[in-house]
Amino acid sequence: METRFGKFITGKYFPRLFWTFYIVLMAFLAARTDWAFRLLLGRTLGIPFLLVALAAVLVFFQQQIVLRLQGRAVKKGLGFLTCLLIYDLLLTLVWTLLCLVLPLAGRASAAGTVLCAAVSALTVLVGYLHARSVKKTSCTIDLGTAGTEYKIALISDIHLGAFVDARHIGRIAQKIQEIRPEMVLVCGDIIDVDNAVLQDEKEMQEAGAAFSRISAPDGVYAVLGNHDPQGIREAAAAGASLVLCGHTHRGQFFPVNFFTRWANGRHYFYGHESFGQTQAFISSGAGYFQLPVRIGTSNEVVSLLLRL
Repeated sequence: METRFGKFITGKYFPRLFWTFYIVLMAFLAARTDWAFRLLLGRTLGIPFLLVALAAVLVFFQQQIVLRLQGRAVKKGLGFLTCLLIYDLLLTLVWTLLCLVLPLAGRASAAGTVLCAAVSALTVLVGYLHARSVKKTSCTIDLGTAGTEYKIALISDIHLGAFVDARHIGRIAQKIQEIRPEMVLVCGDIIDVDNAVLQDEKEMQEAGAAFSRISAPDGVYAVLGNHDPQGIREAAAAGASLVLCGHTHRGQFFPVNFFTRWANGRHYFYGHESFGQTQAFISSGAGYFQLPVRIGTSNEVVSLLLRL
């Protein structure tokens, strides 16, 4: 990440600043939620405050929890909880500001706060269901003047693991079959970040069977490791004609997509870009990781038509 914001969020002071803001904002959310329920229902014994605070603590310590309690259900549960807190906080902040501007107070303000939690839960559910789908994205890239055409199916960021299983790989394979490419390229991050799925023999067998459905006349080629789009600079300097990569997930979900674009720079975020004589396509990925949702973005298989 070569932008100023990218360097800032990868710097040594960012984690402390982030978690300080996290604690303050979660305290606000817990207090606001408890106030709303108390105003609408009467005595609550502080239960809404305690529930939000407990959720915030679980998210804060989720890495340690996942290490101690291995399992897909634990990771999914913490993932859903994280998403719920993110959207509940965002909506509650917006609603609180609106209440100050309009102005709204009393039961109307409290009812809106409770509604924010309900809308957040619905948003996470929609995002989870959307993450289980795969769309086709088409792009044509001119590389020469010979007049021949060659079709490639590009996929990246599958992240087989806690959230992506063999069934999702089957969806990817089905979309590739619909495209009918001459070659398939898998450009990195096939396995999720913690590699835990590699210890699950049954899951690996099922995933292998799903992967075997991906085929093309000229073959399937894969890169197992990282595929940072910042490598485009080196490729362009070396005179490469075409660079295909992923890594950014296009931010995966709103509002993180804005921060991801800001951190990577708009030319290294998503889609077809030109760098002198070098053409590049950065995919949003065919899978997802860390959180089990896609909101404002989609899993994709890219159908690249190369004009040679």
